[in-house]
Amino acid sequence: MKVEILNIIDRTDDPILKLNLLREYMHKVILRSWYEQGAFRSVSFIGGTALRLLFQLPRFSEDLDFSLENKLSSYDPESWQKKLLRELELSGLEATVKWNSEPTVQIGWVRISHLLWEAGITSLKSQKLSIKIEVDTNPPPGAVSKTMVLSNPFFWAVRYYDISSLMAGKIYAALSRSYVMGRDWFDLFWFLSRTPPVKPNLTLLKKALLQTNPEQSEKIHQWRELILAKLETIDWDQVVKDVQPLIERRSDLVIFTKENVLSVLDK
Repeated sequence: MKVEILNIIDRTDDPILKLNLLREYMHKVILRSWYEQGAFRSVSFIGGTALRLLFQLPRFSEDLDFSLENKLSSYDPESWQKKLLRELELSGLEATVKWNSEPTVQIGWVRISHLLWEAGITSLKSQKLSIKIEVDTNPPPGAVSKTMVLSNPFFWAVRYYDISSLMAGKIYAALSRSYVMGRDWFDLFWFLSRTPPVKPNLTLLKKALLQTNPEQSEKIHQWRELILAKLETIDWDQVVKDVQPLIERRSDLVIFTKENVLSVLDK
């Protein structure tokens, strides 16, 4: 595995792109391991990494996000992480894993030593590649889940939220976060620019807003107006700064302007 990883990232001298490619490969390794353990009988893949790997969103992602859909006895992320650790070690990687099952949104970490240094991304041998994993164990109802089989760079399958449900999740994130995440706004711009247009799962959006902002939940059919209002409150320079290291094609940043976001919202 290590040789394959290093061969993939050897295609570029850009350390930021190397890091994105390295992280994305490890995303797939983790997802395949979880798939082989039956994880997708219990959870659905959501968030920006799902958009990236399943729908070719033109930006890289950092974390893996899941929603607990089936509270069966087969839901056992601590066991999945332990098996993943064994697989990584057998592949020649020095790794650690953690899992915290206490909060409603359970959090796990996969950390790999020395790989960033071996890849030429850092001069610090002690710096670790860290991948965060989150599972929402109390997601709002209303999502539509599907299954997809993938074959790059190996065969695996995943249960995931359909694209309308993923769009609802992005609208909710943009409206609800108390801090700016430029990736939310880039992803919304991508959704709004697609042909044919994607329609958000309004049932899911309403249920999600009911958990945190009941007043907005009554206005879901005016979700564009809600987004416009929120857009006027954020620092666009901060939006661009946040998402810039993750953009696959630097030319996309020329198009990703506040004026263009307003334009697609107005369609």
